[in-house]
Amino acid sequence: MDSVKDILYDVIGFSTTSIEDLISAVAEESGDSIENFVASICHALPVSEETAWTLGARMHELRKNQVAVKRRRLTPGMYPPEFRGRGVEGGVEGESDPLGRQKEGESDPLGRQKDGAQLSAIDASVLASTSRDARYKDDPIYITRLREEARREYLRDRELSQLELAKRIVEDREQVGVLPPDLAREVSRRNEEEKQRIRLTEQLRDERAATAAIDVYELPEAYEDDTRSKLKVLKKRLVDQSQSHRMGAATTRLDEWEQQKLREALPRAEGDKETERGSGAERGRTADTLIDESGNLVEFERSEIVRGSLDDDEAWWNMSREEREAVRLQDIADRRRKMEAERRLLPVYKFRAQLLKAIRDNPVVVIVGETGSGKTTQIPQYLHEVGYSRMGMIGCTQPRRVAAMSVAARVADEMEVKLGRDVGYIIRFENMTSDGTKISYLTDGALLQQFLTDPELSQYSVLIIDEAHERSLHTDVLFGLVKDLSRYRSDDFRLIISSATLEAEKFSKYFDDAPIFKIPGRKYDVDIFYTKQPEANFIDAAAATVIQIHTQRPLDGDVLVFLPGQQEIEECMELIQTRLKNEQGEAKKPELRVLPIYSTLPADQQALIFVKTPPTVRKCVLATNIAETSITIDNIVYVVDPGLVKENSYDPRSGLASLVTVPCSRASCNQRAGRAGRVKPGMCFRLFTKTSWLKELEECNAPEMLRCDISQVVLIMKSLGIDDLLNFDFLDPPPTQALIQSLETLYHLGALNDKGQMTSIGRKMSQLPGTPQIAKMILAGGEMNCLEECLTIASMLEVANSLFYCPKQKAAHATSIRRSFQRKDGDHLTLLHVYRSWEQVNYDQQWCFDNFVQFRSLNRARDIYDQFVALLPRVGLAIPNTTSEDLVRIKKAIASAFFMQAAVLTRNGQYKTLVTNRVADIHPSSSLFITQDANQRPAQPLYRPPCVIYGELVLTTKKYLRNVTEIEARWLSELVPHFFKNHKKLLIK
Repeated sequence: MDSVKDILYDVIGFSTTSIEDLISAVAEESGDSIENFVASICHALPVSEETAWTLGARMHELRKNQVAVKRRRLTPGMYPPEFRGRGVEGGVEGESDPLGRQKEGESDPLGRQKDGAQLSAIDASVLASTSRDARYKDDPIYITRLREEARREYLRDRELSQLELAKRIVEDREQVGVLPPDLAREVSRRNEEEKQRIRLTEQLRDERAATAAIDVYELPEAYEDDTRSKLKVLKKRLVDQSQSHRMGAATTRLDEWEQQKLREALPRAEGDKETERGSGAERGRTADTLIDESGNLVEFERSEIVRGSLDDDEAWWNMSREEREAVRLQDIADRRRKMEAERRLLPVYKFRAQLLKAIRDNPVVVIVGETGSGKTTQIPQYLHEVGYSRMGMIGCTQPRRVAAMSVAARVADEMEVKLGRDVGYIIRFENMTSDGTKISYLTDGALLQQFLTDPELSQYSVLIIDEAHERSLHTDVLFGLVKDLSRYRSDDFRLIISSATLEAEKFSKYFDDAPIFKIPGRKYDVDIFYTKQPEANFIDAAAATVIQIHTQRPLDGDVLVFLPGQQEIEECMELIQTRLKNEQGEAKKPELRVLPIYSTLPADQQALIFVKTPPTVRKCVLATNIAETSITIDNIVYVVDPGLVKENSYDPRSGLASLVTVPCSRASCNQRAGRAGRVKPGMCFRLFTKTSWLKELEECNAPEMLRCDISQVVLIMKSLGIDDLLNFDFLDPPPTQALIQSLETLYHLGALNDKGQMTSIGRKMSQLPGTPQIAKMILAGGEMNCLEECLTIASMLEVANSLFYCPKQKAAHATSIRRSFQRKDGDHLTLLHVYRSWEQVNYDQQWCFDNFVQFRSLNRARDIYDQFVALLPRVGLAIPNTTSEDLVRIKKAIASAFFMQAAVLTRNGQYKTLVTNRVADIHPSSSLFITQDANQRPAQPLYRPPCVIYGELVLTTKKYLRNVTEIEARWLSELVPHFFKNHKKLLIK
């Protein structure tokens, strides 16, 4: 007679336990009605009606045969004589007693008294549930769950069979002989489409299999999966029931659990060690064995003990003070060994001896090291270890403040010293060093300021100009200064020029043919990919590439994306997160953790990029070009490079400063690609074509000396006694027009006389950090009795671009609060008002949070203010005890410094700069840019002051005036009569 499995194989070609149970349950529920069976099966399984009718007919026939067999089994006289008489009425009850129980009163060969009623119930349960418990037979919830399980198994098996069929069809097509060209192309196209579908299906199947392989915990249903074990346990309880009641033992699992908790709660006698710990054999079994639900013994062999967290572990608090100290020292020793091992793995370690010998024998050494070779962190430590720090401090310049802080923190960690003591850093407006500092990381601008007070740099024994290839403005000036210094202090001073590119020959020639020492990087092969066509939107292309990498590449490394600036980073970050949410399907994908890094990001958020992620999480870092060389992020395997960078550009003729996005150089692109090959072979996806790489990108970046305002640098050089600027030994001389423009600016500010020599005002200006205009404003504030206000404005101007933030969820509220801070007189007084409001609440952080102001920016402004105050005695000024509320005085002090950046209103509503005759608009972020209606488009200013001074003229989408304050035109001829002779000619009548 056919079984349910045989019927399924005949009709649909396969069978599973779940489908068999479903078919049986539906057949039992439908009775003799094949129509009901067909309707239920079509609803439960994705089969055709014809297949359902075939199944219904076969199952109906099977049920009729089962009924006939059952009736034959219940016919009197069918059983052997030894089985007759055990039941009632022809032995029906005896048939349901396969355990062979004896009649009451007969001798029990096992010596046990059995309860016939209880065992009859048990035996009936066993017979009625060969594969499932009988109590679920008519349960509709159980049948529904069974239907869903059977449907899933049916679909899975059908998918496998269809997949195999598709593969055979493709194989058959490929074995066909010669075909006509058109037909051959069509067959080939169909084969490729079919292969692609097969690959996608197999990939989806593998993902589901991987998800199903994850261990999960499910609450067990008592004895449902093993009826025989259930019978065994119940029999044991029946046998020991009376004895258990007499001894007060638990009869159910709940009773056992309650008694266990009760025993744990009761106090124990001190001498009852055997009760508390158990015998030796029992302890061994408890420690190394587990018993599963079926009573089977699972044995284990102890291999090792994994130490837990001592801070949280109860054992830590049970230790003595000596034991805790021993554990702490052991952890420190383990950490030290690990960090030392990491240092030895760096490529520079192999060349330690040769490098130290080259530095000892040569006053100047040019070092070329690949990114990640360890030159920035290790060379200063090598010099300190061999005693150079006993003769003076070891200095290492960095082009960026973030790099100086992060590298100093890393080196202090490796040397196991507190940051600020043996190892420190100096950046603009922040000095984290002490008298005992041995290694100092400082920005090139900070070192340039030190030249003013100590032109011989007598406190340094070694100076490292790091990242020299970036050719920042201050670095190029330092080249000329330290070149002369190395000649003057050739016996007790060593100069190291460190670069990551192949400009070493140029540096070597400049520094009197200094020797070149090359350090190979820890670099693996990197596959470079270019786009087939130019990308119209590089942010969208970068986000799409990240999603592709995350979903299609194995979880073997993190992603680093280079973007021009903060705005692009935030847009790309939002785009990636949005697409990840939209593409989150049924298959669980690994987590992608998107992290930004740029200069104005808070330090705690910057540190997140260095945190190691779990094995199931991929990290995606969105960075500016700071990640090219200044910082190293571990485990980067994939790099996405749009080939763009933001560069400062300054036109001395127009005074127009712009931060524009331009294509980066091929050298920068190679630096970015090298980030992918530090830990293993990597991939670099360049979002531009190979043609652009060959024809549109420059070999190296243009030095800042050729494209920035050099007024501050000229002031410092003049204060150092360098008068002949045209013949100064620049590595790349600045444009003559830029030099002339800077000299004219300093002359009009009063820093130089008509012979180009420093004046007393110029010497004071050189002692104050910041631009010449900022220094002039502070000096003017001292003369006009508004020094405290000018110092506050000068400090706030340093952080003005990162002061307010606007979360998208509260954009309207944040904009409203920002407008409440704005003063009608202009942006400089708005900045003063914000700082004073924060000062009145005792510099409270919660106030910043409530008013959408960056606490970090205000804190930095406060530090800058304190440094300005500390420098006032150098210029003969002191903070008065009272503050000024005279806004006219404050605005006059500002105008006396920024008079060359004055603009007047024209008839068409725009502003025209007085010096360069450029037409521009007030920037929308200005307090003087207020609209009548927030919904009005385009926005029109409510009030246009006739004359303003501005901080900078910038070019973004168009020309804008930023940091604008209203003044009266007559003040210009009063404050600087040599520059503005008649104010009436300035205004438009």
